[in-house]
Amino acid sequence: MSSSALAIDMIVVAAGETRLAAYVEQTFPEEASLGRYTADNAADWLDVDKFTRWLTQPVPQKTAQSSGASHNTTSSCAGRISEESNQSHASSRKR
Repeated sequence: MSSSALAIDMIVVAAGETRLAAYVEQTFPEEASLGRYTADNAADWLDVDKFTRWLTQPVPQKTAQSSGASHNTTSSCAGRISEESNQSHASSRKR
């Protein structure tokens, strides 16, 4: 595995597959349902610069009613990754 492929894998793991799927849906809306863009083949298609810029954009704030808590929209990459991490932890605890 090349060093760039390894770096892409590390970025995908850090961001989480859910965030990668959201990026695919926003970036390739007409092709997202085809399953062509996955974490397994991210090294073949993912533009790391565009993905990391996308990650650093503020997370859209959910309504207090639907999320149960407010989110700070001024946080960047850490906000997106931390939200993904919280969702992963919550689903792990339910098991």
